Amino acid sequence: MSQPKILFCRIYHFIYRNPKTRGRMKCILSHFILYF
Repeated sequence: MSQPKILFCRIYHFIYRNPKTRGRMKCILSHFILYF
């Protein structure tokens, strides 16, 4: 259960650092919510 959390944090940081992919954050978040 800790592995997906680390992956989510990595993706979140990657999006937070790049303003270009910030628009995709909603899509990724929705996908994660559907996954869990």
